[in-house]
Amino acid sequence: METEIQVNFKYGARMCDKMLIEERANAKLNLHLEVLGKREDGFHDIYSIMVKTELHDKLFLKECSLSESASCIDIEIIPGKSEFSYLMEEIPWGENLIAIAAGKYLEKTGYGGRIVFEIEKNIPAGGGMGGGSSDAASAIRLLCRHLGRSIDEKAFQAASETGSDIPFFLMDGAAVAESRGEILTGVNVVSDGYVLLVNAGISVNTGQAYRMLGRKTGAPAPCIMAVKDELRQCLSSMSMWKSCFRNDFEEVVFEQHPVLKLIRDEMDKAGALFSLMTGSGSTLFAVFENEADAEKLRDSFRNKKYWTVITKIVN
Repeated sequence: METEIQVNFKYGARMCDKMLIEERANAKLNLHLEVLGKREDGFHDIYSIMVKTELHDKLFLKECSLSESASCIDIEIIPGKSEFSYLMEEIPWGENLIAIAAGKYLEKTGYGGRIVFEIEKNIPAGGGMGGGSSDAASAIRLLCRHLGRSIDEKAFQAASETGSDIPFFLMDGAAVAESRGEILTGVNVVSDGYVLLVNAGISVNTGQAYRMLGRKTGAPAPCIMAVKDELRQCLSSMSMWKSCFRNDFEEVVFEQHPVLKLIRDEMDKAGALFSLMTGSGSTLFAVFENEADAEKLRDSFRNKKYWTVITKIVN
């Protein structure tokens, strides 16, 4: 039974050695992303194939004192020493997904008390890789582990209420996402390639990107039922991805930020098996069969001062 619990939140100073448990928060990529139509509730229906990568943040549960009799929840988040940890303090406390997800989960399970997280942030913010959403899911995972609970319906409810794509990060492996992203079906992805990620530091407003697509409320959504099976079959071989998958946001985002189109063109010219923008941008990724080819292009983008890393898809 859910209980009304006051949630308090603040950023804290780094603690030394104290740690209970940790979770990896993997970055995601959209291998395919179709925006089908605008819904009456203001969201959009999508059809997407999402995978996780080895690139990850780390979330540590440093302190946890919970009881079912507590009347409030005190949440503290400590930015650790990592490349993007400074970003945490730039997020208004009311918008921090870790705090929101943790608070919702504890409310649903009837616990209150004090929890302290520390985050090691390696995923750039606002790049379409779901770093904040993955961090939020990891917070729920940590609390489930600490309380000895499974990833149950309450965990998924807390995730879904916090953000449309957060339930995906509670799952293992890849998934097809439908509706507003919360209806998930696990799929197998065959991928042993090297994935080059590139972010030119361009910020894309997701809401504006949806508006630029111009999907109409109540308009008939494109019928994709006939191609669903074909899209899933393409997951069995990286050589098929180029002819099967797309991202509807590319056209409108590339028009606003032509440099992103140039980056993708460079990826294709370098012999990538597949390249695409993930989410609404602005990170682009390219899949290479040979690690040396990925490293060569990575070095080229580094010379342009772009953030870039080579990773792999988690199967």
